[in-house]
Amino acid sequence: MDTNRYAALWARLRTYLAAATEGEYITAADRLEQLRSVAGSPVSLLAASYLIPDNQEWLDAAMADPWLRPDKITGEPLQLLSACVTTSRQITRLAELHDGDPVGRQYNERARRWEVSDHLYNVVTQVGCDSAHVLAGMLDVEGIDLRTATTLAKLLAEFPTDEAFALLVERLEQMPVAKAASTAAQHFPRRAMRQLVDADPNRLAVGELLRAHASAFGEIAAEFGIGGESTPTVPIDRLPRILRTGEGHEVTADAATIVRDTPPPQQIPVLPQWLSPGELPSIVVSEADTALPESAVAIFCTMLAMSEPGSVHAGVDEVTRLATRASLSEFVWGLCTAWQRAGYPANSQWVVHALGLLGDDRVALALALGQLIPTWSGTYGSARAVACLDVFAAIGTNRSLEQLYRMSYDGRSPRVRQAALEKLSAVAAGHGMSYW
Repeated sequence: MDTNRYAALWARLRTYLAAATEGEYITAADRLEQLRSVAGSPVSLLAASYLIPDNQEWLDAAMADPWLRPDKITGEPLQLLSACVTTSRQITRLAELHDGDPVGRQYNERARRWEVSDHLYNVVTQVGCDSAHVLAGMLDVEGIDLRTATTLAKLLAEFPTDEAFALLVERLEQMPVAKAASTAAQHFPRRAMRQLVDADPNRLAVGELLRAHASAFGEIAAEFGIGGESTPTVPIDRLPRILRTGEGHEVTADAATIVRDTPPPQQIPVLPQWLSPGELPSIVVSEADTALPESAVAIFCTMLAMSEPGSVHAGVDEVTRLATRASLSEFVWGLCTAWQRAGYPANSQWVVHALGLLGDDRVALALALGQLIPTWSGTYGSARAVACLDVFAAIGTNRSLEQLYRMSYDGRSPRVRQAALEKLSAVAAGHGMSYW
């Protein structure tokens, strides 16, 4: 049955009822009650529920009707129903009718893109914090666009409940969620500290947010046994020569002359403004249980920026021999998170390459959980998505190669799927095998 043709009429009638006197409204409600009882059709149930939204029993009955299913109701009637829901059960049912989205998206003709429907804000206002699980479910739709995901994450971050923050923590690896969770943590610092301490410590995104949160709220962190003395730094005179040369964000000409495959001094890049070496996770030296000082970290970041696939700065190899693999993985994920917060500037694509150089299984898992490749596979991020496949190949563990294999058949774009196949073939060839 085509219910779309009724939508405009229902909307006009509801406008009239909103302006009616109390007596007129009661009379209309009584008449609609009669129509519901006599006709009993799905359309009459839907119409009455929409026209008299304060009678929630009518809406519950309409949404429980077996006729109400995705192949029967779409588009405008679905959006009209969204103006009536007030409970968790109702919004859950509405989401079931539309692939997890209780209101559907709307097309912005001027901007030529799909956007979150204005009806969503009405639903969230009506249902309140009980809508959190539906918003989180919408975030899990593969290939969700960044604009929509950002809106959903921001809405979740506004809810002052344990459930809402827990839903954000479960999805920290997703691009806009980490920023929204950081905002929520600032608003509700003790709740955030408690949940982050109890979260899986093997997830890099959890560790990154907990580290930043503990730094910002030291007194609360102390209540949970976090903080205290920081890891001592390596004395400058005990660092390798390449890490002792230069200050702050610069690598001097002397450093360039002692390292192979290094470009002339005038080509040495300046680190971007979004990158603050002192705010990144510590790089821990294996033997002494000490950390690289900020000046050495800045130099190391410059080495990473100078590196390219097939031509890695020799100083990078020296640092990887010096530091623990775990701390390097945490460091590079913190670097990626900082790049994300800056909006992924195109002139800092070297961060993706750094993930492959320094990452471990936890980085592969974080990339997979964050759905970065599906999200990046659109028009503007396709090249970045393909570059991200190199990360899985470079890490080379079973878990990372499993992700590469998945992208070879489940990638969002043909370019990504083909690139994944080519990289799998290259990995197999490197082991003397054939993928085909």
